[in-house]
Amino acid sequence: MNPSKAHRPMRAAGLRKGRRHGVPLRMIERAAERRAVGDWLGACAAADTAVDLDLRALRRAYGAEFTDRLLDDLRHLVPDLVRWHFPRFWHGEGRLLPGQRLLLSRPGGEEGPWLTVHRADRHTYGHRRLVLTVAEHAWAGLVLERSESAMRVNHWENVPHVWETSRYLWDSRCTGEARERWGGSAERAPFLDPDGTPRPGAVSPAEDPGPGDPAARTEWIDGLHRAGRVVEALGPVLGFDHGSGTRPPGEGPNR
Repeated sequence: MNPSKAHRPMRAAGLRKGRRHGVPLRMIERAAERRAVGDWLGACAAADTAVDLDLRALRRAYGAEFTDRLLDDLRHLVPDLVRWHFPRFWHGEGRLLPGQRLLLSRPGGEEGPWLTVHRADRHTYGHRRLVLTVAEHAWAGLVLERSESAMRVNHWENVPHVWETSRYLWDSRCTGEARERWGGSAERAPFLDPDGTPRPGAVSPAEDPGPGDPAARTEWIDGLHRAGRVVEALGPVLGFDHGSGTRPPGEGPNR
């Protein structure tokens, strides 16, 4: 595969390194063992995730229905997957970004508090433990802060990441959605055969295969992007014909 003209090779090096060493196979296996026997607390411990929850206090404050829904989410939580997808630096060791809060679900509905995950230590080189808790979150008055890490990499703090509608990132009931969410089809993911084996050479199609083959179309778009033809690559994603500025026939009205 030719080097990408759209991305520097080192740009994702930290992400790969952070996942390889920050979410090792032994962590995944141990967390999976505990989840298999219904021990969500043990799964969190295996994934170095502290649980800051007082279920009795939550029941008194928000009621039995809220607590039951919360427990249902906790039983299906995949804490090692949360760690895998947690925002990271794209440089160096791929450490977890400080000042990020994941909003996983809202068991009490639109007016209730959130099941959240955040990093315990706000320092770049601090402990990488995550903390699972229930907290109120108000969008009004939210102020994002531009920060610079010890590695002199700029990032934003006080960032809320809403994963309530992206449960495939953390909920065992929805992980099967990831293949299609990432540009694949029900049969296979891009660049992989249906059994998960990497496709030989991972050669991108020479032309647009159309929406009927989502995985092949994603491979084609990726080929355009790697070749530096970024605007052309965005056309199928946004639904317009780069040459004419209109949508392709049969894919919705022009705007």
